[in-house]
Order: sequence, then structure tokens, then C-alpha cells
Amino acid sequence: MILGASRQGVFTVRTAKHLRLAGWWLLVGCLVAEVVEAAAHAALLATRAQDYTFNADSWGENWQAPYALVFTALGILTFARIMRAGADMREDLEGMV
Repeated sequence: MILGASRQGVFTVRTAKHLRLAGWWLLVGCLVAEVVEAAAHAALLATRAQDYTFNADSWGENWQAPYALVFTALGILTFARIMRAGADMREDLEGMV
């Protein structure tokens, strides 16, 4: 993404597409990682503690929403939309000149 942006410019369709892909990757990845971590933590507690059972309630107790990463991913997706709008304006300008 950085090499393409340095060669062709920041406001291109390709840069916007790569930025959007990075935003979605971060959003989905952080949520999946948090779910897997909470399930692993609950399963480990269930194997180590005698009075602790592994069920949906125990998983919910260990799950914490990754707010910082979600907001970062949403910010990246917003920048991707801005880049796409800039790419459209750049194409319009090149068509006029």
C-alpha cells in the first residue's frame, strides 16, 4: 500500500481499496481474537478450578470488548472513504484538464 501510494499518489482507487481492506482486517481480526482469547481463558479456568464450569456465562464473564481497536478500525475505514472521494475528485479533475 505504501509503495503504491508513493508511486501513484495517495488519492487513488488502489490506495483506498488497500486502506479499506486494512480497516476491515483490523476490525474483524480484533473481534475474533478477543472471542478466542475469552473462550481459551474460560476453558483454562474450567480445567483448573473444580467449581468452575465452561459455558456461555463463563465465556461472557471473560469477554471484554476491544473498544480502542474497534474505534481505530472505524477510523481507518473512514479515511478509506475519504481517500475514495479524493480519488474520484482527482479523476474528475484529470478529465477536465
